[in-house]
Amino acid sequence: MPTIHIIAILLLATAVLYTLLRTISITRAAALNNFLVDDASGGCDGLGFTGCSIICYEVNDIDQIENLLLTEFYRYEVVAVIDSNLYPDVFHDIVKRYGLIAVNSAISDELPSHNIRALYRSRQRRHRRIVLIDEAYTSPCHSLNCATLVASYDYIIPLNASMRMLNRAIESIAILIAQNGEKKFAAIRSSADEECYIISREYIISRKGFYNRLLRDIPRKQLITTPLPLTYSTAASQHKYQGVVCAVGIPVLLIEIMWADGWLILATLLSALLNYLLVKYYTTTTIGRFCPERAMLCYFRHIWRIFYGGKFLV
Repeated sequence: MPTIHIIAILLLATAVLYTLLRTISITRAAALNNFLVDDASGGCDGLGFTGCSIICYEVNDIDQIENLLLTEFYRYEVVAVIDSNLYPDVFHDIVKRYGLIAVNSAISDELPSHNIRALYRSRQRRHRRIVLIDEAYTSPCHSLNCATLVASYDYIIPLNASMRMLNRAIESIAILIAQNGEKKFAAIRSSADEECYIISREYIISRKGFYNRLLRDIPRKQLITTPLPLTYSTAASQHKYQGVVCAVGIPVLLIEIMWADGWLILATLLSALLNYLLVKYYTTTTIGRFCPERAMLCYFRHIWRIFYGGKFLV
């Protein structure tokens, strides 16, 4: 067998092995987390005083707010940033849905100047965990800084408009923070398909707020990584995935047909099938609502980030 064929088969085997190891790590982490969440009984006593503030920017759908308010965890809030001029319908729908009223509140001066027009909180006790910020939009980083100034808790979870929290994800995050409470960490990163960061508010303040390379500037010893899935995305990705597969897979197969033997073609098709089945297994058993196409697309995105630094939450 030519050397180039051996190299190709080794690369295919490496891809399958990587997916297998990833599947094992995610499923084991999810199984352990389910046990811990059940044992914590809602996270009131066992999780101490751990608190989380989800800050979401460019909100354009009330369904995202509904998703983020599903949890009953008691030290938790949602800080949503919306420009009422850009999204007036969504803004007024949220105000009406949760009975929000404008409130007077002193804004912290820990970060640079902000564009906050008004703050809104609910008169209804059951919706006391939501804070709405009307901000003159300039950039995602500005929106995140505005939300950080208003946030009440020590740990910040930034989400974009398409990100949603998985069931009991907030309890899982509280457990992760409690488990690493003795370490001085800047952030906890979920390396699952939709990356999620839990960032120390103290670290954000020390870096003078959010900026494009905030996450990449975190010292390695202050970054904790977990394979536990915490979020998912509603952004349509299946067509993108199909496009990527066609753009990469068809030329590869055509090249192999022209110069490779049947064994290499069979190995390529078999490795693609195994990767797909492995991802389908862990997305359906541990996450439920994820689709393997979206997870596969995230693989390409992760590879792309190795070669391209990228910006914060783009």
